[in-house]
Amino acid sequence: MPSMKRSLILGGTKGLGLALAKESAERDIQPIVTGRSVEEPNIKASLPENAIRIAMDLTDDESIDKAMSVLEYDAIDYFFWNAGTWPGRKSFRELSPADIDNITATNFTGPLKVLHRFHEKRELQKKPYHLIAISSASAWLIRKNETVYCASKDAQAVFVLNFADELALELPGSHATIFYPGGMKTEIFKDTKQDTTGYMEPLEVAKAVWNEVLNQKEVCREVHIIRNKEKNDGSFTLEYGPKLRGIK
Repeated sequence: MPSMKRSLILGGTKGLGLALAKESAERDIQPIVTGRSVEEPNIKASLPENAIRIAMDLTDDESIDKAMSVLEYDAIDYFFWNAGTWPGRKSFRELSPADIDNITATNFTGPLKVLHRFHEKRELQKKPYHLIAISSASAWLIRKNETVYCASKDAQAVFVLNFADELALELPGSHATIFYPGGMKTEIFKDTKQDTTGYMEPLEVAKAVWNEVLNQKEVCREVHIIRNKEKNDGSFTLEYGPKLRGIK
């Protein structure tokens, strides 16, 4: 009898990451959830019963090393690069060096280090996998006072666009998908003044993400999850392919 498929979800304790974990379990794909707060009682209670929890702080190399030492590389079919942090709307001048380090490490360099370790192991095993990057509409839109956040999400997307062919060449049968959602009701807006009325529900977005991933045939796919601002009821549509960057 074949073993159960598994998904690795970086930043899977809240928001879209938690929704992706729940939807993974619904589709009989066991979620492996990473995050700094995986052992907190309320987080443990919110995760699917069969979720594997691994504590990992993407801003701390020692934490990454410890987490990767217990990860079962060969059992993972789907790698979700989902972790992200948003500092609110602040000008570049207002951000401290610590803010910049936190944004870049959480959104880009930390996940990149995890992926590098993961890919090395899978290449030795000759086992393909599906890389899914949860980027943001902020990767291609011009947003006032979100300079470093936008840059980190664009860097994430551009990396995956460039890495997709390399991944498929080294591990035939692999795929890459980049999602660009815009406007979800997630923890990223906690303690900010952002009005999330009419924003998309993470569980609905997670269903759409998994549907796209499981039906993908091409090596790389870009999917834009566009919130219906006119209805302002949380509904959304999907669009595909590249977007012109720098749109206001």
